[in-house]
Amino acid sequence: MQLVHESVSQPLGATARANVEIALNVGQLRIGARAQPSELIAGDIAYKASNRVTRDFALRGDIATCTLREQDSDRDVVAAVRKRRPLAQ
Repeated sequence: MQLVHESVSQPLGATARANVEIALNVGQLRIGARAQPSELIAGDIAYKASNRVTRDFALRGDIATCTLREQDSDRDVVAAVRKRRPLAQ
């Protein structure tokens, strides 16, 4: 299986709270504090070359919604991780 590797990042901006959804087929997911407090998310992703990853970001007031979703070549993968809590000030 051939994998595509990409870096992802999203600036924190005026975000006070965030809903993050990550739906990827392969790999490991590690969640932790960022070295750069100005980033909402940052890291590297890998996915099958036959698939694609869509990225969506929206900011309403001070609440961000960020989604990384792998579109399987045969089906839509829905394996979501949602986290809702205020971000550290």
